[in-house]
Amino acid sequence: MLFIEVGYRDTGRGSKAATIPQESLMLTTDENIVNVRLAVQYQINNAGDYLFNVKDREATLKQLTESVERAVIGANNMDFVLTEGRSEIVAQIKRDIQAAMDDYKAGIIIASVNLQDALPPEEVQGAFEDAICAREDKPLDQ
Repeated sequence: MLFIEVGYRDTGRGSKAATIPQESLMLTTDENIVNVRLAVQYQINNAGDYLFNVKDREATLKQLTESVERAVIGANNMDFVLTEGRSEIVAQIKRDIQAAMDDYKAGIIIASVNLQDALPPEEVQGAFEDAICAREDKPLDQ
């Protein structure tokens, strides 16, 4: 099984994975920025197509994944991305990547898409947590 990482790089030495902001920061439909880290596992299902139909397969898959991810995240609001919409978003990303790979006749089957993290950017993480606490502390009758 092969995989690509979008929005981060796992150093593999037991340390925290390094975030790649130019890949991970995405704009939602409600104009908020979300930091999204994604891993895609794939298999080669047709060696001939894989070797001869797409020049730089891994770069193509990575760029396509980032593009699809931005489109799907951009079509949803931040609360949906960060909370209940995670599984729906992952399923949509997987479907869209596979459809494009099929169109390219790339010889690739997308096995899984794993949303590693979906968080507000580090710079506003504290303010976001304060807003959540304030919302939870709000009396129910208001």
